[in-house]
Amino acid sequence: IVTDLSEVIVYPNPWTSKNQPLRFANLPNESEVYVFTANGSLVRTMKNDNPFGALTWDGRNESGNRVASGIYVYLIRLDGVEKKGKLMIVN
Repeated sequence: IVTDLSEVIVYPNPWTSKNQPLRFANLPNESEVYVFTANGSLVRTMKNDNPFGALTWDGRNESGNRVASGIYVYLIRLDGVEKKGKLMIVN
């Protein structure tokens, strides 16, 4: 069981909708994942309820629409601790 954010991996990066789903691996249970555009607009919020540390994202926003190609920022939170990173979407 994963307990901290130091081992989180996001792959494949870059991601295309032709690939497998984008995966956030080694996520602690109850962690929250936020995806933002490069200019800071919130695209999607997800919560990991899987005790085995895996969450997938289909590249869609909160309305169910596929996001545009570009650079996105992810923020993962758990108990006041944060991990940030970038990912590239190519549609």
